Formats: sequence, structure tokens, C-alpha cells
Amino acid sequence: CGVTLYHGIHSLLHPESVELTDISIAAGVLIFSFVLEAWTLWVAFKAVQASAQQMKMSFGAYLKEGPDPMAVAVLLEDAAAVTGVVVAGASIGLFVLTGNPIWDAIGSILIALLLGAVAVFLVIKNRKALLGQAVTENLTSDVMAVLETEPAIESIHDVKATIMGAEHFRFKAELDFDGRVIAKQWLAQNDLAATYAKATESQEAFETFLCTFGEHLCEALGDEVDRIEARVRRSVPAAKHLDLEVE
Repeated sequence: CGVTLYHGIHSLLHPESVELTDISIAAGVLIFSFVLEAWTLWVAFKAVQASAQQMKMSFGAYLKEGPDPMAVAVLLEDAAAVTGVVVAGASIGLFVLTGNPIWDAIGSILIALLLGAVAVFLVIKNRKALLGQAVTENLTSDVMAVLETEPAIESIHDVKATIMGAEHFRFKAELDFDGRVIAKQWLAQNDLAATYAKATESQEAFETFLCTFGEHLCEALGDEVDRIEARVRRSVPAAKHLDLEVE
């Protein structure tokens, strides 16, 4: 941006220094550059579009808030290159038609401003990524929708979601479980009559049963958290890092 801007301002202040030697070489370079950059722009566009659809975001929203700054950088770089080639071709064409070198200076300044705008945009976007970018509301809502349908969860607190990479994010939440549901799930897997008969043989047997039952409940609660995390990952593949804590 700086070098191009310097060239444009220098040409504007000293138009006599601008010379056009061979228009055919310039035209050939511009045409080749346009074809090559247009092809890479199309490839980058399709890649960003696919990522936006996967993250359930619009194309424009992905450019601003998407989690992959590299793909966006490639797309904007190619877009700036294609636009720059068009501007350069127009400025050279006007220079040839009018013989006025000011058009070359104007073209250089416009290209410099374009490069500067892309650079500033990418600086802001990468700054967000480095500081920890928040996940879009759509993805957070998808995870919450899964959690809210779980009968064992009474309430959800302290929800935090942060972008961790191009195609995944971290979701953290504290869950208040209904102990009765967990207990019923464990009881459904055991012979209640036999358990009751054994536990009520004596006070010592009842105490042993309570200690064992408490251990089984903790294990059942851990299994329930693992099951819920697996269900969330199936429903929202981008939620690869889950941190569900029992409140």
C-alpha cells in the first residue's frame, strides 16, 4: 500500500517522469494476471461459501465474524488483485487514449487505497481472533436446544462459547441436574426388590447400601454427562470442545 501510494503521489507531482514504452507487454501482463487471479478468487469464494454454510452464517457475516481469518485473507487478497488489475487496465487505457499521465497516478492511488482498506480489515479481524472471538448466536442456540431437551437437566448457567479454530468452537456451561432422574435411571437397571431386601437386612447393610448407591449415582452422573456431550457433538459437529460442569 505504501509503495504504491508513493508511486501514485510521485507520478501526480511529477507527471513528466511517467513513460509508457510498450502497451502490448502491459496488456499481456494484465490479461494473464486477471485470468490467474480470477480463477484463484473463484476457488477462494467457493471455499469461504462452504465454510459459511457449515457454520450457519451468511456470506457477509462470515467475512466479518467467521472463525477462519486465513480463508478470508486469501479471498480478500484475490478480490483486491482482480480489482487492482481492472483499475490498472483502465488507468493505462485512459493514459494511452488521452496521453495524460495523471491517469496512471490516479490508478496507483486507487490501488493503494484498496490495499490499505483490505489490510486494515484483516488487522481488525485477526485482532478479534487473537483476543478470543465469540461464537455466533445460531451455533450457541443449537447447543442450548440440545441441552434443554434433556430430562435430567433442570437449568443451565454460566454459558460461554469461544471460537477455537476454523471449524470448531469451545462451549462451556454449568448444568443443574435433577437427582431424581439420575436415580431412576440407575434403579431401572437394577432389581429393586432384591436390592431392597438386601439393604434392609440390618442397619449395617443399609449403611453399606447408601454408600454403594452414592458411588453408583456419581458414576451414573458422569456417564450422563458423557452421553449428553456425545449427543451435542452429533447435533452440532463444530462443538468439538465441550466443558459441561455439574453445578
